[in-house]
Amino acid sequence: MGSTKSDFEIIREYVIGDGKDISVGKAPEGNVRLEITHSVLTGESLGTNNFKNFSLDIKIKDFKEKLYRFVGTEPKYMELILRDENKVNDICKINDDDDDDDKTLGSYEPKDGMNIHIIDKDPNNFVSELQDISKAPKPVISEEDYNKREGTFKKWKEENQLKKENDHSTTTTTTTTTNSTTDNDIEIKVGDRCKVISDDPTNYDERLGKVQYVGTVEFSSGVWIGVELDLPLGKNDGSVRGKKYFQCSQKYGCFAKPKNVLVGDYPEEEI
Repeated sequence: MGSTKSDFEIIREYVIGDGKDISVGKAPEGNVRLEITHSVLTGESLGTNNFKNFSLDIKIKDFKEKLYRFVGTEPKYMELILRDENKVNDICKINDDDDDDDKTLGSYEPKDGMNIHIIDKDPNNFVSELQDISKAPKPVISEEDYNKREGTFKKWKEENQLKKENDHSTTTTTTTTTNSTTDNDIEIKVGDRCKVISDDPTNYDERLGKVQYVGTVEFSSGVWIGVELDLPLGKNDGSVRGKKYFQCSQKYGCFAKPKNVLVGDYPEEEI
């Protein structure tokens, strides 16, 4: 008798495929999700989430431009190799000849989870120089000059500590929506750029978008944040169980608790 899967396992398998790597995920229809690696840049330099979505119809010359904005290697110095998801077997070179630039990414039949490896052939080693932080000058400031500055982390921390002490000593309640990822209050308001993160510590996938709703909902208790995502990685169009909370395209909407929403100056994510 075969073992039955829980609802969580069924949903997880649907979202991330075979589940070998939760950071891979599935790209929207007509796109492919590839892991980007570089011959010079380390994984630490590229960040924890170096899986990106690309249109299968994108031309190789435009594909190189997108990679250039991510890794800093100029397209003319790139050699691209498509590898399997284990980064062991080379499937093909994408720029063997000049005609490749007019081809589309889809013509190479990439699959979600595969690796696009960038070999940097820049004779000036520009990217390598950028990575060597030992040559970067280190700013030095005296404590006295630092204390004179406005908007420093030290003053922000002191102000928030004082606010916490004042809030603790009063019985007055506030309706300010806060992000609970730290002990300090961070206001979340409609229009803020944000990043939606998961409670699962093994899930490094992050979704970027804009806050469209802050408040209570009928489908659960407490305050929820409605987010219009940059990519169709959501579950709704701003409606849940027939109740409209905000307007967006289907699969671009999601709801998250304040502790899972990080507000910041995040750039709009492109496919």
